[in-house]
Amino acid sequence: MNYGYLQSELTFPLAIFLLFFGLLQCFKGYKFFKIILALTGFLAAGLIAGNFVLISTTSFILGLIAFFVAGLFAAFFAVSFYFFGIFIFGASAGFLLTFILSLFMSPPIAVGLGVIVAFIGGIMAVKFQKLIIIIATSFSGAALTVNSFSYFHSTTETIIFFNYILIALLGIIVQLKDKKSSQRG
Repeated sequence: MNYGYLQSELTFPLAIFLLFFGLLQCFKGYKFFKIILALTGFLAAGLIAGNFVLISTTSFILGLIAFFVAGLFAAFFAVSFYFFGIFIFGASAGFLLTFILSLFMSPPIAVGLGVIVAFIGGIMAVKFQKLIIIIATSFSGAALTVNSFSYFHSTTETIIFFNYILIALLGIIVQLKDKKSSQRG
């Protein structure tokens, strides 16, 4: 997994964190969705802002400050505006799905398709919240898990793709089973 311009001493702990975060998201995403929504907003905005500042200034401290400030703001925003957060989460999952499929496409097609699928994913997430949250957390959690695992173990794109699909399907099954058992009890 490429973690941008992060300092090399930060990539290992980040890969470990994202591996466990991906597993939690994949198998318990619906149950912990508000926490996952906040962490997703925190990490996405934090990594974008932190990398931008780090590249612009080459100051690790300023990059770290930007990471935390943008991350906290985005986490608060995502939870405070729940439906917007659900839209963004669905859009992110749609884009991640397209990212995995882009292994088999040319880059211009993948980017255009990614934007379209992200928009559709966002709308679908709002309309069919429970089911889409389960599917989205399973697929996005699987993507984080597989990509983080690939940091420790290099493998082919085909194996990454099939592991991604397998783990995502297992996540959906586990979450649907958890959802049914919690509705009975």
